[in-house]
Amino acid sequence: MELVTSMDQYQFHSPWVCKISRFTNIFTTITSAVVLVLIAMDRYRKICRSLEWQITDKHSKILCVSSVVAGLVLSWPALPLYGIKSTELVLSPIVNGTSTECSIDDSSKNTSLPLVYEALHTLVFLVGVFSLVILYILIGRRVRFFAHRHEARRASSSNGLDATDQRNKSRKTRRERLQKLQSECSSSEGESNASTETKSSVIKNSPLKSKISFTLSSGMGNNAVDMKPSASTLSRNDSVNLNAPIVAKQAKCRKSLARNTTYLMFIISVVFILNFVPVLTLVLIRELKKDFVENMSDPERTAYRFFLRSYYISAAVNPIIYSIFDRRFRKAVSCTMREMFDKFTCCKPS
Repeated sequence: MELVTSMDQYQFHSPWVCKISRFTNIFTTITSAVVLVLIAMDRYRKICRSLEWQITDKHSKILCVSSVVAGLVLSWPALPLYGIKSTELVLSPIVNGTSTECSIDDSSKNTSLPLVYEALHTLVFLVGVFSLVILYILIGRRVRFFAHRHEARRASSSNGLDATDQRNKSRKTRRERLQKLQSECSSSEGESNASTETKSSVIKNSPLKSKISFTLSSGMGNNAVDMKPSASTLSRNDSVNLNAPIVAKQAKCRKSLARNTTYLMFIISVVFILNFVPVLTLVLIRELKKDFVENMSDPERTAYRFFLRSYYISAAVNPIIYSIFDRRFRKAVSCTMREMFDKFTCCKPS
């Protein structure tokens, strides 16, 4: 429909093609804008409010339906407003005529409805841009905070060798003190009374040889301090130590995925805004200045027609952005192409 309206710029006679074309363009553009704002809200909650309520799959479906409803509500006025616009053309002093094109219908061009409708679009656009800017500024601050904290941890870990040496020295000192304490305990056993010798020998000959008994005094000879953790504690600590790298790696992958997805959707939003600004600006100028298009030269008219459809650039650029920043998208495209190739070829893999 867009090709048809572009090819017949001066002799266009299909009002309903014009109405459906403009309605479809406005509907898809507004719906996409609402979805981008909802995605920004989801990114904000995932990163800045990660421990609070999150958007579930059910909520996502409801929000997607809501975006479609919002697009329908804001785009249906295009059906009565757009149609055939007639313009008197004076090509030379002796050659003139009337051109018809797909634009604001003749029945509505002398009213204030087109200006009100475009002002409503401008308001919706500004609210969306303001929401995106605020949300992504908050997200960027949070991501920057995590990045600085990660750099601080890396900087502190660069001194790990010195810290390891200090820990080794501390452990060596503790071992020497324990050995000295054991020798003192063994020497004190020979000087204790018979009951104390019996209790000490029982502890000494027990299977738990790595336990250390401290005979503090004749009145406290029954008190022993267990310096060795139990077998269950050791097994639990070993399992925690074994699982810790896996858990840390999974957490790192999740954070990296959330960060990459946020960057991706931020770039998509910026591209959408930049490609929609020329359309909105030209339409507002056209409604405020009635002879804006009629007084254009041919090169100016060509640029006007091009930027009036600049929102298509966003749709064309999106797959390129996804393929650059999203590894999952590249993998999905590769799998889809492979499946299509297998379906359309005779030799399918067994």
